[in-house]
Amino acid sequence: MSLAHSPTDPHLIAAASVKGHVGVFDARAAGAATGAFEGHKGDPVRSLAWTRDSALLLTAEGAP
Repeated sequence: MSLAHSPTDPHLIAAASVKGHVGVFDARAAGAATGAFEGHKGDPVRSLAWTRDSALLLTAEGAP
């Protein structure tokens, strides 16, 4: 699992899961993710990185 804070919004945090999902959370709001993505066909997401302007969130899968 990996976490990444947005470089432009200190309240946004992206979290990766071992099931291939990525959630984007707003630290000011409790509860469910404000955005959820699935794209690694169930393979673990090992790494996350925002672009400098927070327009994109890059993900990578792979062996631990």
